[in-house]
Amino acid sequence: VNPPGHVNPPGHVNPPGHVNPPGHVNPPGHVNPPGQRQRMASSRSKLTRLPARLRQIADFVLPGQPVADVGSHHGLVPVWLVLQARVPSAIAMDLSEEAVTGTRALVDRTPGLGGRVQVRQSDGMAALSPSDGVGTLVVSGLGGGTIGSILQAAAPGALASLGRGVFQPNVGAPALRATLCALGWVIADEEVTLCGGRFYQVIAAQPLAVAAAPPPPLDEADLLFGPVLRRRRPAAWLEMLRGQEAKWARVAERVARASAEPQPQPQPQPQLHLTSSHARRAADVAGMLARIRMEIVGGDQMVVEDTV
Repeated sequence: VNPPGHVNPPGHVNPPGHVNPPGHVNPPGHVNPPGQRQRMASSRSKLTRLPARLRQIADFVLPGQPVADVGSHHGLVPVWLVLQARVPSAIAMDLSEEAVTGTRALVDRTPGLGGRVQVRQSDGMAALSPSDGVGTLVVSGLGGGTIGSILQAAAPGALASLGRGVFQPNVGAPALRATLCALGWVIADEEVTLCGGRFYQVIAAQPLAVAAAPPPPLDEADLLFGPVLRRRRPAAWLEMLRGQEAKWARVAERVARASAEPQPQPQPQPQLHLTSSHARRAADVAGMLARIRMEIVGGDQMVVEDTV
């Protein structure tokens, strides 16, 4: 590694693995070692176009206000937001030392950040303070129950100082919606994104004090399928519902088949309770999906014909 201020002579070729210090400028005729230019181009391409699910998260972030990304993992979202001038600064936080090291490396090798992305090792929101002035909290890539636990464990005042939360649960979106309601947050927007053959739900919520008006209470169908999604009915959401309907139909079929088969020995009571619970749940979800289908028919017949 050349020290700061070092200038290579004309025609100098750095050996493989050489890294220039921040601010280093190669003189005319300098040639980088094989692979260096390709690695730099690859890094830039990753930061100019995010995967669809990460882009949806970024689109829900409040513009012009600092953002904190909890469980940032790779750090792509906060770095991209700063590079695109969507936010003035960002904080990337993760409990994993490996993730923190990787994000710091990304920040160090990305030109144009100017010290505007901080990287902190943190258990949930522990390293975030109201004095950081964060407008949007991002938590993504975790289960809905885990995201809810992070919010519930936040220090007093940490949530109240936020203007918005953007959450992308890999699983357990209903549990997250229920936690948000219990915390007094309002679901302001939702979207479903298909990425890599999988559907991802992205939820934007805000504290009740920030909301324009208190929302109506959520029923079970709202918790399961999303109150904003039920109202807007985006195409990706309808496609996701078809998959959920098929999944619960398979569950109901397996439960019915297991119940009809003769049992050589009486099953323990917990197992019987689990089977009954699955059967009821399958029936409940199927009923709610049927009601949503009727809502769509009543609201817009063309939607059903074209996408369902």
